[in-house]
Amino acid sequence: MDHQDDTVSGHVAQHCDRSCDSTFDRWRCTMPVGHEGPHRAGDASGRTEWNDRAAGRRLRDLARPAAHAERDARAADRT
Repeated sequence: MDHQDDTVSGHVAQHCDRSCDSTFDRWRCTMPVGHEGPHRAGDASGRTEWNDRAAGRRLRDLARPAAHAERDARAADRT
């Protein structure tokens, strides 16, 4: 197995033929199966990391900031 530096965190990972199956929104983890630490993905347009609690979820499914919830509540009261 080759050792390669992960450009997201500097973590040295052992790369193998199979990548981790974890996904988050539009991203799929590029770390090897059984890796330690957060899941990571990236391309020319950006990079992201996520933990197991966010795996399989979409950004819009995560809790929204309180300001958004308050705004939506006020809008619902007006209707």
